[in-house]
Amino acid sequence: MASSLKSKPKRTELSTQLPTIPTMQEMWTWDDEKVLRWIQRNLPGVLKGDDLDAFTKFDFTGVTFLGSDYKFFSEVCRLSPGASLGLRGLVNAVKEGKLIPWTNSDTS
Repeated sequence: MASSLKSKPKRTELSTQLPTIPTMQEMWTWDDEKVLRWIQRNLPGVLKGDDLDAFTKFDFTGVTFLGSDYKFFSEVCRLSPGASLGLRGLVNAVKEGKLIPWTNSDTS
């Protein structure tokens, strides 16, 4: 009987069920939890500590995430420059339909 009083864990989708780059139409319908899981899968570590706290306070759904840019992330959300640049890159990746990995072009 005690086990029936326990709350059931919230069902979450596995990260493998999220597309690497969703279409804008797909992401448009996502809730804030799905957007955050996708960000964390595609750019691990970009949102941590104060940046994660600030980002989650805004409840970014897919449509609001796609409508955001560096200035919004940095000035309104008060995210660090690194997090703001990373998120801007992910927004652009969805809009352009491709994820361009960041590479170090310095060969020295």
